[in-house]
Amino acid sequence: MLWLLDQYLGGVYACGQGGMAQRVLIGKDTLVLPSQHLLYLLAGMVMSCDWECIKDLRDHVDTPDYFAKETDSFLAATLVHAFKAPPLVVFINHEVVISRLRHRIARPFNEMLNLLLHRENHILDFKELYEMTGRWDVEYGFDKRPKSDYVMRTLARECRVKVPKCKWLGWNMKPLKNWEYKRPTLMELAMKIMVDMEERQSGKNSEDIFDNTTIQQSGDQNDKHTN
Repeated sequence: MLWLLDQYLGGVYACGQGGMAQRVLIGKDTLVLPSQHLLYLLAGMVMSCDWECIKDLRDHVDTPDYFAKETDSFLAATLVHAFKAPPLVVFINHEVVISRLRHRIARPFNEMLNLLLHRENHILDFKELYEMTGRWDVEYGFDKRPKSDYVMRTLARECRVKVPKCKWLGWNMKPLKNWEYKRPTLMELAMKIMVDMEERQSGKNSEDIFDNTTIQQSGDQNDKHTN
């Protein structure tokens, strides 16, 4: 699902208790936009079938302090308040969209899962993931259409939001200008992973996707969420 949300992968690990995907930040971080960030958080819960966590959020999404700080649940419950619609409505809209997208990309997900489960170490490295996601881009037409347009139009239909007349939509649900398909090279991705690892080891990595002080309002998108 990170691939569909325009994120790059440094590695994926699976085990009996779940799994983990390493996100690699290339260029400007779009996860400061509330809808994409909320979809990102819910993707982990939906793809891992963590229905207990989702139910807990449905019951307590109005009160972020119910959840432990710096958990995905706390941040999700915080993000829904970036919109003007009722928090529960916003949460359900985004949850439904992630569930729909999960079925639409079932083939790539199953391909990755099959590889993970049939390997002794249950690991996919960044080179394999780079090649796989590049192939998926072409197979699903994302070399000719931005993923933001595909995902945000799906969200707009679920929220019954009228989108502006334009060719492409960005992650803020506003017209996207001058888009072209572009990926980092494999070397650029490898160098960024090395830098991230060195910064984590030295404690200097300032990137924190759980920092809700960076969340931006998403303009007109916030006004029109409906049940």
